[in-house]
Amino acid sequence: MTASQVTQAKQDNQSLAGPSSQEARSRHSWHPSRYKEPLHPDNEEVLEQAAYMAAVTRAIGDDRKRKIKPRRTVDYQGGVQKWRMLNVLKGIPEYRPAIHPNPSSIVNFLPPIALRSNPSTSICDYWVHTSINKERSPTRVVRWTPDARRLLTGNDKGQFTLWNGASFNYESITQVHDDSIRSFTYSHNGQALVSADKSGTIKYFTPHLTNIHGFQGHREACWDVSWSPNDERFVTCGDDGLVKIWSYREAKEEKSLSGHGWDVRCVDWHPTKGLIVSGSKDMLVKFWDPRTGKDLSTLHSAKSTINTCRWSPDGHLVATAGQDSVIRLFDIRTFRELEAMKGHQKEVNCIEWHPIHHSLFVSGDAAGGINYYSLLSPTPSEPLTKLEAAHEDAVFSLSFHPLGHILCSGSRDFTARFWCRARPSGGQEFDKFHIGEEKAQMVELEKVGKRAWGAKSGDETTASDDRRADGALPGLSNPVAAVNNIRAPGLNGLGPGTGANASGGLQLGHGVYAGQGGYNGQVGYNGGGYGRSDGHRYGQGGHRGGQGGWR
Repeated sequence: MTASQVTQAKQDNQSLAGPSSQEARSRHSWHPSRYKEPLHPDNEEVLEQAAYMAAVTRAIGDDRKRKIKPRRTVDYQGGVQKWRMLNVLKGIPEYRPAIHPNPSSIVNFLPPIALRSNPSTSICDYWVHTSINKERSPTRVVRWTPDARRLLTGNDKGQFTLWNGASFNYESITQVHDDSIRSFTYSHNGQALVSADKSGTIKYFTPHLTNIHGFQGHREACWDVSWSPNDERFVTCGDDGLVKIWSYREAKEEKSLSGHGWDVRCVDWHPTKGLIVSGSKDMLVKFWDPRTGKDLSTLHSAKSTINTCRWSPDGHLVATAGQDSVIRLFDIRTFRELEAMKGHQKEVNCIEWHPIHHSLFVSGDAAGGINYYSLLSPTPSEPLTKLEAAHEDAVFSLSFHPLGHILCSGSRDFTARFWCRARPSGGQEFDKFHIGEEKAQMVELEKVGKRAWGAKSGDETTASDDRRADGALPGLSNPVAAVNNIRAPGLNGLGPGTGANASGGLQLGHGVYAGQGGYNGQVGYNGGGYGRSDGHRYGQGGHRGGQGGWR
């Protein structure tokens, strides 16, 4: 037997005999070792487990508590009932309670019809809701339904969408045209709806959006539709350079008004008389007699395409605007231009007059801005209020609620936005819709910094120099009386104090920040002054409100 065979035999005998006692003791003895986390399961196991849990959740339902975000609602019933109650109890039709610059005055917020003498109270510049269609498409036209309970929008896909007029939620969508909707309008009696699209097709609808008739009205795109005062006829215009008058009952063309040398972009029938105004790409504004079809007068003031023209509710004025970014007002009694209103950065696409205040109107431009103008303003050529970033893209259409307390705007950014009147407490003038998102963020950061600075100054109770001396203002200490070290009153509106954080200092009590004449005290931001007298916004002498207060 060789040596290798002997060695192999010994190893076999040891394996058969089992491990030695020493090896067994070492194997079963405890040795400290580092804890190791278990290995992660395979991706397939994770996916299977997730699919199983999803199936179980769908089967038994997800009963987990979710955060409920209430939907904003704008209801006019409270204001109307308050107005009626005041008329009955006071017996004075023109009595109106004062609206103070604080949130509690919301109970005295009356509808626009009760505030005819003050058009500025009906400026709808407070954002309420943004509605986006399921099938994203530019919103071309927005109109309130005759009962004012819903809003109807038309988009580039030829769809009508209904939105609730109080809670602004989606209700229904209907495919009504094969091409982009350019215009639609309800009759004055609310019994009919006429729409026109990019292909020149004109369609009739019932108030319930049932299509009852359709025909080819123009060879090219039809841009605008307007009803006659008696609802027996309507007028349309298109890219074929024609203005056409139609009989609604017969769906037949009565007259074709030719005189423009290019595409006709807008047309509007006088609210009470037989007079039609139209605007075209040839920079002309023409007035027509619908009975004879003759051109009565032509205005040559515009320097570019006319995009929109609208009669005022009283019928005395007509507003026109276009690509030159200027809104021009004409008086038909003299056929002269009254005012040229500026303030838009790009071309103006739409104009809408307020239904209650006939001296107030709103306009939208291609940059997404919305401007309000008033003929009663000391400077009527300048806007009263500007929403520089109301939309992310061009504003195509504007429509006021018949009561005048809500404005809806439609835009190329696929949205329809609702705006209501600002609350008495104010503050909306610094949001992203008025000054832009970047500036609004800077204002918010400034507010946060001021709050942080106020908290820091409140913790500093020591004063080592004149800047931290006791008193209402930094560097001005209150005089000390000779008896018992009692401090005399400080400056008017600032009150006495004994330190930066005491009852008369910078932070609490009667001082600059939170006391009488302070940020949020008795005659400060919310309680100081009534109206816009002497203060920057509200109050009597304060930077923003209050008698001598910081803000």
